Amino acid sequence: ENSVIGLRCLIGRDTVIRNSVVMGADFYETDEELAACGDSSTPVLGIGSNCHIEGAIVDKNCRVGNNVILKNDSSRDDADINDMVWIRDKIVVLQKDAVLPDNWRLE
Repeated sequence: ENSVIGLRCLIGRDTVIRNSVVMGADFYETDEELAACGDSSTPVLGIGSNCHIEGAIVDKNCRVGNNVILKNDSSRDDADINDMVWIRDKIVVLQKDAVLPDNWRLE
């Protein structure tokens, strides 16, 4: 809803993206790369299932696991959440090539 979704952006089922920009990816993963992700805790390229992304910018080639919430509920103006996620002018920014595991929540 009211968002821009970039090229080669894979989005899982029941994911809500609202008032956001999702840049997409530079490439599709090969079958071998997808199989390797299935055997590890690294999410596949794109956005997983049952996620909620609101008021965010998701840069290119990000890996967002299942059940992730990326939303600035606290209305903070600026914050460095970790080395991959920032809040600038109340907008959540996920840096290029970032990886968020399953069940990650913006605290």
